[in-house]
Amino acid sequence: MNICLFIDCRSKIGISMYNFLYKNLNDSIKLVIIKNLFYSPWELSFIKTEFIKYDKKNVLEKLSEKNINLNIISVFHLIPKSLWNYPLNGTINLHYSLLPKYRGPYPVYWALYFKDKYIGVSVCKLSEIIDGGEIYYQKKYEIGNMNTIKLLTNYLIPHGETAILSVINDIKNDNIKKIKSKYENSYFSKKDYLNLIKNSNLFKKT
Repeated sequence: MNICLFIDCRSKIGISMYNFLYKNLNDSIKLVIIKNLFYSPWELSFIKTEFIKYDKKNVLEKLSEKNINLNIISVFHLIPKSLWNYPLNGTINLHYSLLPKYRGPYPVYWALYFKDKYIGVSVCKLSEIIDGGEIYYQKKYEIGNMNTIKLLTNYLIPHGETAILSVINDIKNDNIKKIKSKYENSYFSKKDYLNLIKNSNLFKKT
């Protein structure tokens, strides 16, 4: 399987995801699409395969050139349907919530803001509904004493990587499982987040 990974290399989540997949699926990672305006040497140091800066005008051509069968999204902005619908197996997205709960950006923030006892890792297929596609993987974790975004995100990173690898293997083996979630449907936009963040202490240093 030929895989294209969409990441933001200024994000710890994106860098860690790339390194994890490169270690476990290095022959499958054929293309890395970077969300970034500027680069520095340390950002480029982890790239060990072909990569291009995101430009929707030329990404589709690259997907075709590399015969990409699956896209993976890890911390990236919205991409057009022409890209996420192109590969035979579509595009899968990692989301740190018990989807469809907390659809949209910053799900870790919302879980802490509403003082949830649990958070989750979900992998869904991209669709025209933001974070509303078929769910292929979902697992629940207790938040416990992880009361900051940094602590909780660092805890979830390896679980998210394991989730993505599990779904990739299921797709390879034609054994994909569609999960019917029991969790409530909610959506918060970036604007919702910005309206609250000024008065929040969730970003305090630990």
